[in-house]
Amino acid sequence: MEQQLTYRFLEEQYLKLVKQRGYKTGKGNQYPQAIREFFQFLRRRGYAYFEVTGVDMADYYEYLTTRPNRRRGGTLSATTINHHLFAIKVLFDFLLESKLISALPILPKYHKRIQAPADILTVQEIKLMYEACNSKLETALLSVVYGCGLRRTELSNLFLSDCDLQKGNLIVRHGKGDKRREVPMSNKVIADVRDYIHTERRTNHTIYHLFITTHGNAMSGYTMNEIIKDIAGRVVELEDKHITLHTMRRSIATHLT
Repeated sequence: MEQQLTYRFLEEQYLKLVKQRGYKTGKGNQYPQAIREFFQFLRRRGYAYFEVTGVDMADYYEYLTTRPNRRRGGTLSATTINHHLFAIKVLFDFLLESKLISALPILPKYHKRIQAPADILTVQEIKLMYEACNSKLETALLSVVYGCGLRRTELSNLFLSDCDLQKGNLIVRHGKGDKRREVPMSNKVIADVRDYIHTERRTNHTIYHLFITTHGNAMSGYTMNEIIKDIAGRVVELEDKHITLHTMRRSIATHLT
């Protein structure tokens, strides 16, 4: 290293850089967070100041491909891994362009596994899932995710007040690109949501989310996904299919075309 670079200094410079270049950092500042995780990895290796070798990068690549996904379970997705590597590339480019460092190791490239086409359910299979529901909550969740085609984050951020059962509209306050949109609710979706609200949804004036747990807490996207998987697991005809919240969204999109 030509000079000692503190991690704090690099974090500050990096944050300025992503803002200048207009990278979308999102609510959680994903780019800086990816860099902080990278720096923590280097610190654990005993580097008091920024230092990185080819061996470090190979090990960090292995770390990313095996690191647990703390939000959804399993390991990191291909998109997230590539995001981390791109964030580091931006850092490396900055260090070289600023001549703070004269040479850096080559970044590994992540090769996404070839995946089988995502399962899309037929209308009949959707009906079988409705028949397999064991509660008003399960029926309402299935109705909203399939009937309205919501994304996982949109579901977990859905408030009770976002459902206008009189007008038959559902408001997504922060959709893709943080855009607001209104989604029409069919008569079945309206009936299923109303039934859930009036019979099973636990009254809790401090929790505004539509879907809540039996303890009265806001339900996470992970829990909703597990509920959908549980419903599908009760349907013999679906035993060979991998059913998730995203499956429901892809299915309704196909059925509407």
